[in-house]
Amino acid sequence: MVEFSNRGLANILILVGLGAAVIILAVLVIGGLSNKTPVQPTNPPKASTYLPSPTSQELKVFQSKSLKFEVKIPIQFQVDDNVVSVVLNSSEGQITIGRNGTNFDNLQDYLKGFDSKRRIEISGTTMLIINGLNSLSRIIKFSEEGIIQKSYYIYVNNSVYILSTKSESLYLALDQIAQSFRYTP
Repeated sequence: MVEFSNRGLANILILVGLGAAVIILAVLVIGGLSNKTPVQPTNPPKASTYLPSPTSQELKVFQSKSLKFEVKIPIQFQVDDNVVSVVLNSSEGQITIGRNGTNFDNLQDYLKGFDSKRRIEISGTTMLIINGLNSLSRIIKFSEEGIIQKSYYIYVNNSVYILSTKSESLYLALDQIAQSFRYTP
């Protein structure tokens, strides 16, 4: 049997303790790097549940069976329901609702990829929860085309619904329609 002196035993315990601390630190650092989230802006948008002010206009329910959603729209809108999008027409312009499939598992990563492929300026970003779904609204200026539009992005099961209008006079109607959005599988 090998005998250790108190001093030798103390040295071995110190080395074992340091080794364990280094291993734990390495696991935390490596784990932290692999799960690193993108750097957030200094003033990130706050998530909220947006409730537009009530209006006196009458609403009707529209359901798209092909795109699997339902919204409430003002009765003066005419609906053009295509296979890949829905266009809501009014005398003031149009609101378009489309759905994009994505391999991203969250809205923020989808938007990061979406934005990286375009020359755009973004303002007025607000993160929302609409009927339990992660959502975001923002104003986008497409630099090359000189187009400004308000858009809502609603993430559902590897799909992103985009509700948008280029008509500033329809921004409030868009807010109301987006708030009423329901996914209907």
